[in-house]
Amino acid sequence: MHWIGKAQHHNQFAAGVDELPSLPQVLLEVMDACQAPSVDFDQLADSICKDPVLLLKIISIACSTRPVQTDQLQSFSQMLANLGTSTIRTIVITATVNYYFASSDEKNSRAQKRIWQDSLRCAYLTSELAEEAGYQNSTEAYCAGLLHNVGELMLLIGNPKEYAETYLSVSSEKELTLFEEEWFGANSCALGADTIQNLIADSFISDALLYQQEATSAITDTPQIVQFLNLAQKLCTPNLALESYAPAAQQQLGINSQQLLDAKERAEQKLANLYHQLGIHNTADLAHNINDMAVRNKLGGHIKGFATMFGLNQRQGVDTLQENAWYGVLRNFNILFGFSRAIAFQYKQESNLLQGIAGSGGDTAKLKQLSLQVSNGRSMVAECLLNAAPCYSETLEGKHAHSLTDQQLLRFLGSESFACIPLIDNGFRFGVIVVGMKRQQLLALSHQELLIEQFSKAASNNLAEQQQSALIFQQSLDTQRAQQVNGIRKLAHEAANPLGVISNYIQVLTKTLDSDETVNKQLNLIREELERVSSLIDKMKDVDVSVKFEEGLININQLIEDQVSIFRNSVFATNDISCDMALGDGIPLLKSHAPSVKQILTNLLKNAVEAMPHGGKVRVSSRGNVNFNGSLHVVLTIADTGTGITDQVMSQAFMPLNSTKGKDHTGLGLSIVSNLVANLNGHISCSNGINGGAEFTILLPC
Repeated sequence: MHWIGKAQHHNQFAAGVDELPSLPQVLLEVMDACQAPSVDFDQLADSICKDPVLLLKIISIACSTRPVQTDQLQSFSQMLANLGTSTIRTIVITATVNYYFASSDEKNSRAQKRIWQDSLRCAYLTSELAEEAGYQNSTEAYCAGLLHNVGELMLLIGNPKEYAETYLSVSSEKELTLFEEEWFGANSCALGADTIQNLIADSFISDALLYQQEATSAITDTPQIVQFLNLAQKLCTPNLALESYAPAAQQQLGINSQQLLDAKERAEQKLANLYHQLGIHNTADLAHNINDMAVRNKLGGHIKGFATMFGLNQRQGVDTLQENAWYGVLRNFNILFGFSRAIAFQYKQESNLLQGIAGSGGDTAKLKQLSLQVSNGRSMVAECLLNAAPCYSETLEGKHAHSLTDQQLLRFLGSESFACIPLIDNGFRFGVIVVGMKRQQLLALSHQELLIEQFSKAASNNLAEQQQSALIFQQSLDTQRAQQVNGIRKLAHEAANPLGVISNYIQVLTKTLDSDETVNKQLNLIREELERVSSLIDKMKDVDVSVKFEEGLININQLIEDQVSIFRNSVFATNDISCDMALGDGIPLLKSHAPSVKQILTNLLKNAVEAMPHGGKVRVSSRGNVNFNGSLHVVLTIADTGTGITDQVMSQAFMPLNSTKGKDHTGLGLSIVSNLVANLNGHISCSNGINGGAEFTILLPC
C-alpha cells in the first residue's frame, strides 16, 4: 500500500496526553472508587492500571517535581496516596468530561477500543513473561505493556479520520508503521517513547516502546524490559506460530516453549476475567460489544453529581470574604473543564457594571481595575450576561468582531481565544467567568453546553449561599454590637445616678463647711473630678452606632424579590407561611446602600415569621414617588397576620429590650432596623392592621 501525504514532525499531528480518552467502563469504576466514603488506594490502583491513559496521566502528575522511580511503580497505591484524593479526582473528572462530550464516529470508537484491548493483552503477557524469567519488578513490565501503543492512540485522536480508517484496515504492525512514517514523518513507537522518556528515571520502558517491533536478533544486548515487551508484542500477533520465537526466548530470557504457552494462556484468562468484571461479554470483537450508551448515561449522572457536590457546593465559612468564594468557583471551573487561565467578573447591580474580582493568575490587583459596562455592543462579556448564554470569541464561521475591550481581555489572558460563561440563577445575575484557551479548545468547550449549564447553576447557588451567610454573619455582628452598646448605655445610666447623689452631697457639705477654707478647697477638687468622670460617662451614653455606607443605585423591586425568594424557599415553607407581593411599577432606581436595605427587609421578614408560630400570611408592597416632607420617597410595607403589637409596646417598638415574642427575643432586631433606616436618611413606623397583625412602613429617599 502507498499513502500520499506530506511528512512533517510527528508532534504536529499527535494529540497531547491530556486529550487522550479512557475506556468508559474503567472511568466508571474509578469514579465509583473515588466517591467511596473511605478511598481504598489498593482498589483505586487496580482500577487505574486497567487503562493506559489514566496510568500515563497519574505518572505525568507524579513526576511534575522529579521523575518517577521504578520502585514507585511497584507500590503504585502508595504513589496514589501521596498524590491525594483531590488530585486523583481532578484527573478523573477531566478524563470523564473529555469522554462524555467528545465527538467520535463509529470507526474512531472501534479503533480506540481495539487499542485499549491490545494494550491490556500486551500488559498481562509482558508481566507474565517477566515473572517466568524471575524478573524483580513485574509491575514495571506490566506498565511497559500497557503503554506500548499509547503513540497509536495519540495519532488516532490527533487525526481521527485518516488514522482510524488505516488502523482498522492494515494487516500488520509493519504496514501501519509504514503508513505512519510516510504520512506523519515518524512512527507511533517513537512517539510513545518520546512521551515516556523523561517520566520514569531509572527504567528502560521508553526504549522498550521504541524497539518493540525490532527483530529479535537486534535486541540481544538490550535490557530485559526491552526484550520482554518485544517478545510480548510479537506473541500478541494473531495466528502466530509460537514455536518461531521459542528458541530466542529460551536463549535470551531462559523461558522454554511450555512456559511461553502457559504465560500466554494466563494472560488471556486475566483479560477474560477483566471483561467479565467490567460487564463486557462476547469479546470476539470488543469494539462491537461495549454498551456505550448505558455507561455513558451512568457517567453523565456522575458528572452531574460531581458538578453539584465536588467542590462546587463546598460551604464557605461565614466569615469568608466574597472574593474567596469567587476564587473557589474559578478553581472548580478549571478542574472540571481542564483549563488553567480564567478570570471572574462580579455583577454590580447598583452600578450595572461587571467588576473584575478574581483570577487564576497572580494579577488580581490589575484585574480589579477592570470595570465593564453592561450594555449591548460594549463587550462580549456584557453580551454574555445580557443574553444569559455562553459567548465565544470565535465560531465555526470565523472570528467575531472584537471590541477594544475584547482585545484587551485577550491580551490580559495571553491567549488566542476566550469564552464567556454567565453565572445566572433564577434570573439573578452573579457575574461572568472568562476563560482563555487555544482556538482548537474553543470548539470542544462549545459542545459541552449541558455541563456548562449545570456548572453555572451550581456555582450560582454556591455564591448565593455565601452571600446569604455573609448577610447573616453581618446581622449577628450588628446584633452583638447593639447589645454591647445598649449594655454600655445601661451601665452609664446606672453609674450616673450615684454620681449625681455624691455631687449633691458635696454641695451640701460645701455650704455647711463654708468657713473652713482648706476643706472647701479639697471638696472643690473632688467635685471637679466627679464632673470629669460624669462627662466621660455622658460620652459613653452618646456612643455612635452609625456606620458610614457607600451608596449606589439599586432596583428596589428586584432586591425585594430576591430577599422574599430566600425566605419563601426556607423559613416560609417550613412554617406554613404564604407571601403576597404587590410591587409598584415605574419605581426609579434608588440611591441607597443595598446591604442595609437587604438587612432591613430580612429583619422585618424574620420578625413576621416569629410573630406567626402557627402559620399565616406576609404581604410585601412597594410604591414610588411618594411626597414626604417635600421630598420624593419610595414606600415599603411589610404586613403580617400575627398577634399584632400591644399599645404598651407600640410606643417603644424601636427601642431595644422590648418584645412581645417571648423571653428569647430581646427586641434588638427592630432597634437595628431603626438605626439602619436612620442611617439611610429614611423613616420607619409601625401600626396594627385593620384585620389584625402588625404592619411596618418604611420611607426611603429617592
